[in-house]
Amino acid sequence: DYPNQYDDLVDAILDRESKDVMARTLDGRLRALVSNRFRAISHHQIAEAALQAIYAEHPDMEVASAQITETNLYMKFVFPSVTAEVKVGDVIRSGLVVKNSETGHGSIDLANFYERLACLNGMVTESLFRKSHLGRPMQVDDDGVASEWFSDETREADDNVLMMKLGDVVRGSIADESFQRTINLLRDSTEDVIEGDPAAAVVEVQRQHNLHDGERGSVLRHLIEGGDLSRYGVIQAVTRTAEDVPSYDRATELETMGGRILATTRSDWNSISTAE
Repeated sequence: DYPNQYDDLVDAILDRESKDVMARTLDGRLRALVSNRFRAISHHQIAEAALQAIYAEHPDMEVASAQITETNLYMKFVFPSVTAEVKVGDVIRSGLVVKNSETGHGSIDLANFYERLACLNGMVTESLFRKSHLGRPMQVDDDGVASEWFSDETREADDNVLMMKLGDVVRGSIADESFQRTINLLRDSTEDVIEGDPAAAVVEVQRQHNLHDGERGSVLRHLIEGGDLSRYGVIQAVTRTAEDVPSYDRATELETMGGRILATTRSDWNSISTAE
């Protein structure tokens, strides 16, 4: 309601702060203040490199979903030709998720993505490639010009190398061995049953994995409705809850939470399964 006063306050803070910052803007709007070491890699660069590499390996690939939020780009791909059954009739297909932030809210990230065909729940597992946006500090000369960026050719060459690495990881990660290892873990997870109180088990999931209070009820409801009181059932309840939240960022966090529950240690799972 008071834009002039707000401008004066921001100007005063920036004037008195000793550190240099980079202002990220779009269409005349300030998106973020980031470190002067921030390496700006645009969404379209990441999208182009990932799409070319994925399509070259899997021309039948499909986009499960994609979104540009205030802070991140997400692209989730699935490969219809790479599928397996966890249980009879319960089919999982392989995929990849690509993430980027232009505003300092995360790294360039490539991870495995798995989609359950019965309900289209998605699960994100460990990162295959992660690169922060930090680079060399920008040196500013007496005229206020960022001298590190004098050569556009040098910057473009550095970015091209990074995009080539991303493409190489995409091609190398699309392997049946990795998919089969995850399928075996999912099959094993069906044998890890909840021995205590399901409601208490969900409370322990919340404690270990930072579920929000409102999400805990959704997870318990989906766990009971699914009728599968196993680690696999908990994973599906958590990833199904991702469809209930309005934020795409948070939905992806819940899908990643499902992957962490799959990979959790035996002692942590025992704490969940025996909770009373």
